[in-house]
Amino acid sequence: KDLEALVERIQAARAGLAEAAKTLDLTETATAFAHPVFGEITRAEWIGAVVFHTERHRLQIESLKRRLG
Repeated sequence: KDLEALVERIQAARAGLAEAAKTLDLTETATAFAHPVFGEITRAEWIGAVVFHTERHRLQIESLKRRLG
């Protein structure tokens, strides 16, 4: 049940990003904070990184769910 809640949170976060992408200028540099490895990146690059990162976590959760039954 807790794993399902995590998957739902990931899906909600991605939906929020999709909505933000509709209204923001994605070519602008994200200024709230720099990426720890790449430094300043655009909003589009941040969204891509977050989608990739959260997908990795989603797959880890799905793997745990299968192993736990």
